[in-house]
Amino acid sequence: MYTFSDFPGTLCSMRPGPVLEMDADRICAAFAGFSAAFPGVRPHFATKCNPDPGVLKILRSAGCHFEIASLAEMHTLIGIGVPAGDLVFSNPVRAREQTAGAAAAGVDRFAADSAGELHRLAAEAPGSRVYVRLATVA
Repeated sequence: MYTFSDFPGTLCSMRPGPVLEMDADRICAAFAGFSAAFPGVRPHFATKCNPDPGVLKILRSAGCHFEIASLAEMHTLIGIGVPAGDLVFSNPVRAREQTAGAAAAGVDRFAADSAGELHRLAAEAPGSRVYVRLATVA
């Protein structure tokens, strides 16, 4: 990996403002550590946390799956080769066009947190797999 000392002044002169350096090995190691802590679980990265295509490609190459909250995130992931059928659309507060657009692209897993949302999914994404969020009282 290169460090800032390898390029004195170069990185900062290329772009005004802050510079963020990411290390692919550290990203992969963090994912591997997280995955090892939960054997038998398929982790899904929340794309909204860092939608940078470079980061998403690294995670994909490490075997990560993805959760989306918008069509824009879906298009980013499809653009780097992630099949739509591998995505989970977990934002239950979405416009009808978001659900229908994702379903038309091949997304078939959605979150719901109300009976009304279940009815909407049945109409907008028939045949999809649904997971339900439950609120509990302590």
